Amino acid sequence: MRSREYVRLNGGQALEILEPLTDVYREIYDGESYGDDALFSRAQFKARTSAQCRGQKFELVKLLIDGRWAGFSFGLQFPAGAWWANASEPPRSILALSKFAVIELGIRPAYRGQGLSKRLLANILGGRDEAFATLTSIPGTPAHDMYERWGWSKVTTVGGEGPKMDALILPLPFAE
Repeated sequence: MRSREYVRLNGGQALEILEPLTDVYREIYDGESYGDDALFSRAQFKARTSAQCRGQKFELVKLLIDGRWAGFSFGLQFPAGAWWANASEPPRSILALSKFAVIELGIRPAYRGQGLSKRLLANILGGRDEAFATLTSIPGTPAHDMYERWGWSKVTTVGGEGPKMDALILPLPFAE
């Protein structure tokens, strides 16, 4: 049995590992059809993540398998009234509550197909005090289909930079 360790980091700790985090991020997106979009570039990820690390209740969970970095997830709190930039507004019942925005969820290619994404998501969402989790996903991708299978539902569309995405929500707590 391989050992699994979930390492929880706050924003300051995540900034300290930004360079290797970016390396893992690029490995995850290399070969993905949307990975060539400028939004998913190394420079954009570093700039975006540096700002997000300073966000309210930022948290990163790093998954280690046998001591090797297998994947990560991170996000931050959207307080009541906050929502995704460049998105249509969600129903007031969602907007009025705090939400945990899952910004990234990724597993390195060598570790895929083992159910690790769902466990990693359950780990970052476990014990949250927000009413909902939210994330953005590109329609028609395997990840989008996976989120829908797990019970996430579309509430709005996000435009702006990069490809059009759906903003999805899931009531918390999340059950693996």
